[in-house]
Amino acid sequence: MASSRRLPVLAFDLDDTLWDTMETLRAAHVAMVAAAPALLEEHKTLDGFGGAMGAIKASFPEQAHDFTFLRKTTLTQLLGCEKSADAAFDKWFVARNSPCFYPGAIEALRELRASGFSLCAISDGNSRPMEIPQLEGLFDFAVSAAEAGAAKPDPRPFRLAAERAGVPCSSMVYIEIGRA
Repeated sequence: MASSRRLPVLAFDLDDTLWDTMETLRAAHVAMVAAAPALLEEHKTLDGFGGAMGAIKASFPEQAHDFTFLRKTTLTQLLGCEKSADAAFDKWFVARNSPCFYPGAIEALRELRASGFSLCAISDGNSRPMEIPQLEGLFDFAVSAAEAGAAKPDPRPFRLAAERAGVPCSSMVYIEIGRA
């Protein structure tokens, strides 16, 4: 007799679970700096730009979970021009949304999907997994901290994912490897 029990929804973190975050962000930073020659030398390093972004985060605590807002606002402040900031962000984002996947990550997702699991992404970051070619057809949906209004471990991203999946939170399994 076939079981009527539904498989749980598997919700995946992205950064440091499916891909190498630092390698991905380094590549994105290089692309951003190349597109923003007016950046001061002190802001061309990851640490220097990170410090400026940290100051913006401290000034806008209600937006601390929205990395797109933080990066765009930082670029606008540092470059003094929204058009230049948008152009630099766009270059950064193309590289950010071209992650350096861990070996076997895509294959594992394909196997889980083929086994009948519903998959989704829940991320604090600002990648757009539904637009990443390697992930096409693997996730049913994605939830970002910006959409949920809070970063993990706040329950809002998880509740939003459960709502979108049409299941109670107890029918979801969350997988995150990178956080110690």
